[in-house]
Amino acid sequence: MNPHISRWNQFLCSLADELLKDNIKKIKFILKDYIPASVRETLDDGHTLLNELEKRNIISCNDLSKLGQILADIGRKDLLSKIKSYMEEKSKALTSVNEISQKSGSTFSSTFNSTFNSAQTSASVSASTSVLNLDSIKKEYFVENTSIELGIYSMHNVPSGICIIFSNYFDKEVIITDENKKLEQRLGNGADESQLKETFTWLNFDVLVYKNKSSKDIVQLLYSNLKNSSIQDCFVCCILSHGYRNGIYGSDGSRLSFEELWTTVEDASSESLQGKPKLFFIQACQTEINVKEMSLSDIGIKVDFEDVLTSLATLPGKVAFRDVTRGSWYIQTLCETLKNRAYDSSLLDILTELNSNMASKVDYYKVCSEYKIATQMSSIQSCTLSKKLFFKPYDVTALSRLRIL
Repeated sequence: MNPHISRWNQFLCSLADELLKDNIKKIKFILKDYIPASVRETLDDGHTLLNELEKRNIISCNDLSKLGQILADIGRKDLLSKIKSYMEEKSKALTSVNEISQKSGSTFSSTFNSTFNSAQTSASVSASTSVLNLDSIKKEYFVENTSIELGIYSMHNVPSGICIIFSNYFDKEVIITDENKKLEQRLGNGADESQLKETFTWLNFDVLVYKNKSSKDIVQLLYSNLKNSSIQDCFVCCILSHGYRNGIYGSDGSRLSFEELWTTVEDASSESLQGKPKLFFIQACQTEINVKEMSLSDIGIKVDFEDVLTSLATLPGKVAFRDVTRGSWYIQTLCETLKNRAYDSSLLDILTELNSNMASKVDYYKVCSEYKIATQMSSIQSCTLSKKLFFKPYDVTALSRLRIL
């Protein structure tokens, strides 16, 4: 048996035993672009994780520079000394073989020392911020343009972008719309607003909240914020309001169609958001006063805007349930699913799981002294995303220290 191979296996086992569950979770997140989600789910301990990294040539007995940088980024600089010791031991063993190996080993040792020192510096910075520093993984450690080859949106900036939340309480008076529809106070709205702020701050977005805005105000605020700010990698708009099919109501009862929302965002950010994802999450009923039976062709509308996704609380023609204290089924389940899955799943996978979680919810409501079963299914009204989208959340351990905007 080759003594170097045997020593390599011993080294991997020793290193694997040192990795904590939280370390493994962070490493899997860092490498999500290089290991499929179905495989990552099976990597539940340090041994299976390191074996997979070796299998994919991310690490080898001759190259541990990537692993060294990753360990520094997750705050395990104590393990860098193990890597350095192993490489120095290997280099000395090779030196005794011949002069050529001596030169090769010396060159590699020098290269690794540089990486080791750089990683130590990076680790100290990461420790001081107490936030996982994903941006410090340099491009040369991985294949150039891998995200493009895999069809993944770039989410490397800090912050990832801005998230604008329009939160309409309708708490002053009952609004009667032009079509004689009564818009009453939206109890439980505050719980949804709070959850969205916390979740999207954690997902690395600058969050802006506007309360009780008319349709005209919403359009103007969208336009001014997008026109006057430098968008990073992504734009998110969340709307909590009353709604009608293919649109929402402003706080004054005026209508605002989804198409007008998309057009406003497109006009205000044609350059800054070109080729970047634009996401809308809308908690609002999708009913008319007289809802007619719909065919499949009636569901959804034509979308001519690129890189847009609109997720609705309910299907067209249906109501969206909201608990008066805990908030809406949709927003609460959306935020819970994002927090559980944003580390290792794409947005579309998260929304698929959201649908599954929503489908399992059952409650009862009273109509004319008769109780009826309440069920709800969220829907994707439009999706022209051309790549996979993975969010880049802060380290979960720092969640309690986040500043809510």
